[in-house]
Amino acid sequence: MSAPSARAARALAGRGAVVSLVGAGHCYSHMASVALAPLFPVLHEALGVGYAALGALAGVFAIASGAGQIPLGVLVDRFSGRAVLVPGIACLGAAFVLAGLLGGYWPLFAAMAVAGLANSVFHPADYAILADRVDEAFLGRAMGIHAFVGYVGWAVAPAFMLALDAAFGWRGALAGLGVLGIGVAALIGLRGEALAPAARRPAPARRVRRGVRAAVSAPGAPALLSLFLYFFLTAVTVGGMAAFAAVAAMELFGVDRAAGNLTLTVYLAAMAGGVLAGGAAADRIADHNRLVAFAIAGGAAGIAVAAAGWGGFPGALLAIGASGLLVGVASPSRDLLVRAAAPPGGIGLAFGFTATGMSVGFAAGPPAVGWLMDLGRPDLGLLMLAAVSLCAVATVSSLRPNRR
Repeated sequence: MSAPSARAARALAGRGAVVSLVGAGHCYSHMASVALAPLFPVLHEALGVGYAALGALAGVFAIASGAGQIPLGVLVDRFSGRAVLVPGIACLGAAFVLAGLLGGYWPLFAAMAVAGLANSVFHPADYAILADRVDEAFLGRAMGIHAFVGYVGWAVAPAFMLALDAAFGWRGALAGLGVLGIGVAALIGLRGEALAPAARRPAPARRVRRGVRAAVSAPGAPALLSLFLYFFLTAVTVGGMAAFAAVAAMELFGVDRAAGNLTLTVYLAAMAGGVLAGGAAADRIADHNRLVAFAIAGGAAGIAVAAAGWGGFPGALLAIGASGLLVGVASPSRDLLVRAAAPPGGIGLAFGFTATGMSVGFAAGPPAVGWLMDLGRPDLGLLMLAAVSLCAVATVSSLRPNRR
C-alpha cells in the first residue's frame, strides 16, 4: 500500500472510530429520553397518577437537560468534548438505576431531574467532537449518522423497555436501562483516545461569551435566536409524539398496547431512516434552510392526517411514518445551520444554546398533550403538535442559505 493510501486508510479508520463512539453515546441518550413513555400505561396504574403527571416526568427530564446545556457548552469549549462526555453518560445511567431501585412517583420525579441534567452533556460535547475530528467533506454525513443512531435509540427504546418490563417489572426495566448506560460510558472511556481534541488551545471562556453575545445581538445576525426557537418548536412536537403517540393510537383507533407502541416505533424508525438521506443531501445542497422548512411542513401534514383518522389505523401508521421520515431528513441540515451560525471558538456553546431550546420544547410538549389526553381528546393533542410544527417553518425560512 502506498504512503498516501495508507494515510487515507488511517484517516478513514479514525473517522469511523469517532463517529461510532460518539454515536453510541447519542443512541443511549435518545433511549433514555423516551424510556418512560412505553411504561406510561403501567405507571398510570402502578403510581395512581394521571397522564399529565406522567408527562411532567418527561418534562422535568427535559427542563434539567436544558438547564445544563449552556454551562456544559462552555466547559466543552474550555476543555474538550471528551472530558465531559464520559462522566455525563455514567451519571445518566446511575440515575436510572436509582429510579428503578427507589420507585414511587416523587422519587421517580427526582431521579428524572438528575438524569436530565446528566443528559445535557450530549449535544455540546458530541457536535464539538464531530466538528473537530471529522473533515469538512464528510461532516454532513457524519452528522446524519450521528442523528441516525440517536433515532435508532428512540426506535428501539419501546421494544427494549417493554421486554424488560415483561421480564422484571417497571422497576427492573428502569434499572436495566441504567446498567446499559454505565456500560456505554465504560466502553467510550476505554476507547476515548479517538475523541481527543485536535492540537490547539481551547478558546478562553471570555472570548466565547463575547462571540456568542455578538452572534445573537448584532444587527442582521439573529440566526442563533431563530434556531433556538426552531429547536423549541420542533421539540414540542417530537417530545409530544414520543410521549403519547402510542396512547393516542390506542384511544383513537381502539388498538391494544402492542399496536399502540408500534405507532411510536414506526415514527421513530422512520426518523432514523430519514437522517441518512438527509445527511447525504446536506453535503450536496447549499440551501439548508429551505430543505428544513419543506421537510418540517410535510411532517406537520402527516401528523394532521393521522389526527383526522383518514384511513383508520393503517392510514395513521403510514402518515406518522411519513412525518417521522421528513423530520429526520431535516436534522443534518439543521445541525449545519447551527454550525454556520456559531461564533469563532464557540461551537460547543452554540449547540448548547440551541439545544436548550430543544430541551425546553421537550419539557413543554408531553404535559400539554397529556392534559388533552386526560380530557379525552387525543385528536386535538395531535393537531396541536402539527400546528406547532408549522410555526417552526417560519423560524428557518427567514435564515440566509448556508452557501459553503
